[in-house]
Amino acid sequence: MKRTITALLFLLSLSALGFPPGYATQVAKIKDDPKALFSGTVQEVKMTKTYTYVQVKNKNSSAWVATSPTKVLKGDKVEFLKGQEMKDFHSKALDRKFPSIYFTSYIKVLDRKISEKSAVKKGSVKKSKHTISDIFKNAKSLDKKNVVIRAKVVKYLPGIMKKNWLHVQDGTDYEGKFDLVITTNDVVKEGQIVELKATVALDKDFGHGYKYPILLENAKVIK
Repeated sequence: MKRTITALLFLLSLSALGFPPGYATQVAKIKDDPKALFSGTVQEVKMTKTYTYVQVKNKNSSAWVATSPTKVLKGDKVEFLKGQEMKDFHSKALDRKFPSIYFTSYIKVLDRKISEKSAVKKGSVKKSKHTISDIFKNAKSLDKKNVVIRAKVVKYLPGIMKKNWLHVQDGTDYEGKFDLVITTNDVVKEGQIVELKATVALDKDFGHGYKYPILLENAKVIK
């Protein structure tokens, strides 16, 4: 009985995520098939409010996969379970047609290479009240407190979990940590230098791979 209820909840969760009709049945048929797993390196990532679209390439072939909003980065080594394949699928959110794409509930990051160098030159961004190095160094004492930083937006991901997500850098670092993740309702652009006021939050776990030892939440653009 417990197993039946678990299976039912799984099917309902797939429906709630908006996967195509028949997807759950397709997964049930292929979950034990070793050929159903596709692994490779992420070439491209597209984010929408309902899906993360990922292009994965290995030495033999390339494939697009769509899943619920998940943190996947270009260059990641991943594997995913081939769910239902859709031919000539048109994404309204991206206004893009995919000749072939798989819809899946399983994608796993196997390896992630993080850049060891900031994209922002040291001293190129005028200091505000705090720097990114200050925040990483004094994270515990700053927990749940407001900070003000000025930094360059190096990545902008709008509309994820009802928030806009930013990766910012200011040219400073603490023990090799120089990239700070921020959530906001304000709209900014990649490459823009902004001053932000936000609240420090530690050990945030949103699921779907969105886990952060330190995060700046509910940021407001000052100027």
